[in-house]
Amino acid sequence: MTAPSLLPYMNPSLSVKFLIDTASHQWNEEEFYELIDKTDHHLIKKIFLLPWQTDDTMIWNPRKDGIYIVKSGYYLANNISLSLAHITPKLQHFLWRVSLKAIGINANLRRRRINVDPLCCRCCITEETSEHMLFSCHYVMTIWRLSGLPMYIISDPILSLEDKLLYLLQHVHNTTLPEEKRYEPVWILW
Repeated sequence: MTAPSLLPYMNPSLSVKFLIDTASHQWNEEEFYELIDKTDHHLIKKIFLLPWQTDDTMIWNPRKDGIYIVKSGYYLANNISLSLAHITPKLQHFLWRVSLKAIGINANLRRRRINVDPLCCRCCITEETSEHMLFSCHYVMTIWRLSGLPMYIISDPILSLEDKLLYLLQHVHNTTLPEEKRYEPVWILW
């Protein structure tokens, strides 16, 4: 999903609080009709607002308490780089592009305002997203089933794309498997 577009004559430094009615703590529809492109109004209306005012806070997902500490940042960065250490540079580059949403699939192209059909070019049923193309398209699911990997993680619609990629990277480090079997998931992705 892309961010709503401001109308061309508006100040891009306006913050979201200008779109919220301070009395009711709900969207001030008059304001966003004046400030936001009408094709994006439905995006704003999808965002739930609490009926009371709260201060925004920053959270750090890798820790249960939500507080960032350098140690947890270093640990996360170190684990990601260690996960990629034994993978060829071509595959590392591909995984990096997938994580940045920089591969040429329809959802990414549309986010960059390139007018393409949003549906998957293989199944023509669902929007072509990174998650769909790599894990949930029924054509891709056939390949994953043939790989012999546990399908409960790959096919779980609740898990994020990043979680599934991390699972596959953990598979790469499973030393109980033969080397060609360990790298198979990454090659399937590519």
